[in-house]
Amino acid sequence: MRLTTAAEARTLPGPVFLKPPNRKSFPAKVHASGSELPEMPDDDPILASEPVEWAAEFRFFVRDRRVRAWSPY
Repeated sequence: MRLTTAAEARTLPGPVFLKPPNRKSFPAKVHASGSELPEMPDDDPILASEPVEWAAEFRFFVRDRRVRAWSPY
């Protein structure tokens, strides 16, 4: 995962996972290429990464450095 700008993200080949880091300006998802990024200012921050495929995903709730609960996500 790396932080980039909308202008740079639009040039990325696909498939590419794109996500807004601060607000829900568009849904986080895998795009065929960065050119599918919705209209927004060129200097808006974008998180970009190669797509990953999970075999399993879990959510852990930690308090005081101890796992208090967990569940499949």
